[in-house]
Amino acid sequence: MGNRRILVLYGKSLLAQGVEQLLKRAGGLDVIGVDLEQRGAMQQISTLHPEVVILDGDDLPVYGGSLILRVLRDNPSVKVLCISVNANNVDIYRKTQVPVTQTDELVAAINAD
Repeated sequence: MGNRRILVLYGKSLLAQGVEQLLKRAGGLDVIGVDLEQRGAMQQISTLHPEVVILDGDDLPVYGGSLILRVLRDNPSVKVLCISVNANNVDIYRKTQVPVTQTDELVAAINAD
């Protein structure tokens, strides 16, 4: 298995460079792009085909959750990580799709981990 392909979309250049350097040192990870503009994110993702997209969680109020939803809708295998430096955490988003045709299947989907 090759290195995991990562695209960093971070609005602050110093932090973007820091994230890039940390990931490069970790090994097994290939930072395939760093972009300071989240506006062109969908084009970058469709061109570079990353497995993981790292976003600036502190910029989410500006872009809303729409960017995360678009990434997951158009690229269901991509994992989205939102790093929030101010809150010292990482939120992880993935798309999971399960067939639901009956109420008990809906309840099972709600209760799934």
